[in-house]
Amino acid sequence: MFVPILAKSAKYQAPLDTPYAIIGAKEIIAIRNRFHISEDEFAIFLLGEDGEIKLRSDVPVSIAKLNSLIDSMPDRKVEMERPHSN
Repeated sequence: MFVPILAKSAKYQAPLDTPYAIIGAKEIIAIRNRFHISEDEFAIFLLGEDGEIKLRSDVPVSIAKLNSLIDSMPDRKVEMERPHSN
C-alpha cells in the first residue's frame, strides 16, 4: 500500500491505479518521529510485511526498482507462486 506523508496535502491527488491511504496529522507526526524525518526532508521507505525497512532513499526511486525489490522479497516470491496472484 502506498501512503503519502506530505507537509501540505491540500492539492495532492493519489494515483488512480494504486492502493493508497491518506492519514491524519497525528499519524504523520508519529511516522516522521519513528523514521527520523523532518518536515522539510524527502524520504521514501519500502517496508516489508514484518515492518522492517527494506529500502530508504532521500531521492525518488523508479517504479521498476521498487517492483524489483518487492518481487525479490521471500513473501512476494511465495505469493507469485500461488494461482491467481497479482
